[in-house]
Formats: sequence, structure tokens, C-alpha cells
Amino acid sequence: MSGRLGHIQRGCLRVIKAYEAAGKRPTTFNIAAEVYQIKRDRRGNRAINDSQRVATRRALAGLRSKGLIVSHRDLLIAPDGAKTDRALAAEIGMSVSTMRRGRADQGQTYANAELCCFWSMVRKPLRDSLSAVPSLG
Repeated sequence: MSGRLGHIQRGCLRVIKAYEAAGKRPTTFNIAAEVYQIKRDRRGNRAINDSQRVATRRALAGLRSKGLIVSHRDLLIAPDGAKTDRALAAEIGMSVSTMRRGRADQGQTYANAELCCFWSMVRKPLRDSLSAVPSLG
């Protein structure tokens, strides 16, 4: 494989830089929607398909493995924007299984919840930061 960046990877970097210039951190969804130039519908929503999501995740994983970007995992977000069992359980000090039983009793399930991952550029290449560490010898 070539050591050069692919089209989607270059698009991902462009989107991340633009978001950071605006003082924001994009999610994987935001990046995919921008890279694939997904237009908003009448209600202001954007939808990406599975192949676009997977291609974006692979491109981001490649950029992360090259040390160009880092990911920041935040909360588990449900499709309706609500925090999921794991996030709520951590906030209130309850076990996840207890939280799920409580939700099931209320008829709520979040099977389609996704881990919300924010992305940002690496400020300093890893090899530069490692050279600044004094040796222990």
C-alpha cells in the first residue's frame, strides 16, 4: 500500500481542521457528512449510509495509526440524543445492569446507541515529544 493519504483521509483532515479553526471538535458523523457533502433535508437533518460511515471510520483509523489525529471518546449517545445506560449509570453511580432493568421496565431500549467519538489534530508529532523525555539511565 502507498504511504500517501487517500481522498477520504484528506477530506477528513480538512474537516477536522475546519472544525478546530471554529473552536469545535467534529464527530465521526460530522466528518462523514462533510466529506461526502451530504445536504440537509427540509427538516435540517443529514443522513449518511453505512458504506459512507464505514469508509470514514477506516480513513480516521488510518490517520490515527499514522499519528496525525487523535480520538476523544465522550458519551454513549442514543439516536434521540439521550444519554444511554452506561453514561447515566456512570453519572449516578449505578450499575449498568440495574440501569438497563430500569429502562426495560419503562419500555425504553437503546439498541442503536453509538459511542460518540470526537476527533482532533495531533499538536506535536509523537517522535518529537518522545525526544523531549529525559532518559532514565
